[in-house]
Amino acid sequence: MIPFRVQVPASSANLGSGFDTVGLSLSLYNFFDVLDVLPSGRYELEVHGEGGKALETETNSVVTSYEAAFRHWGEPAPGLRLRMLNVIPLKRGLGSSSSAIVGGVVIANALRRTPRPKEELLPLVVSMEGHPDNVVPCCLGGMVVSCWNGEELRFVRMPPLPSGMMAVVAVPAVELSTTEARRALPQQVPLQDAVYNLSRSALLAASWAMGNWDNLPWAMDDRLHQPFRA
Repeated sequence: MIPFRVQVPASSANLGSGFDTVGLSLSLYNFFDVLDVLPSGRYELEVHGEGGKALETETNSVVTSYEAAFRHWGEPAPGLRLRMLNVIPLKRGLGSSSSAIVGGVVIANALRRTPRPKEELLPLVVSMEGHPDNVVPCCLGGMVVSCWNGEELRFVRMPPLPSGMMAVVAVPAVELSTTEARRALPQQVPLQDAVYNLSRSALLAASWAMGNWDNLPWAMDDRLHQPFRA
């Protein structure tokens, strides 16, 4: 089994009006190569690409989520010799933190005596991230609409994009963590703004499911987060 590779995609979440709800995986990947199993608590990390010089073992999100998964299962976490190739830009809105969380949990699951289907890992990774819109499409691929109540998860995988359609991503020059981005959001919004988003998020899901792409300019509009983060 060892060595093995885990490949995790980038994701774009908060799609349009689907704040904390709608996310889409992208064809941009981080790669995690498990080269060997070591005694518990010992890690040998080799990090290439984005943030390679800034990721210490103690704060590496892959390692912390890996250990958290084993604690959740009540099992000891073996150490690792791990090589990481980070292609997803850090703190640029492409789900780099979600990729690390999913990567750590998937590695942990692969090393269990009886690995579980990835769908059974979803509540754990969502609880680690705090919201489902990045980590669920990161695990499952495609576009996913998710609902999380703090304990249970409900989600629907949407139909794939038709051939000829693709995502175009603009990567900003400045870094902004998820925590910092959320600080910009108001704690309350006017009722008319809530209704504005509710109607457009319903339009987004229905239009995607039915292939009514002409509705996307309306459905992608938002008043809950885009104006405050621009």
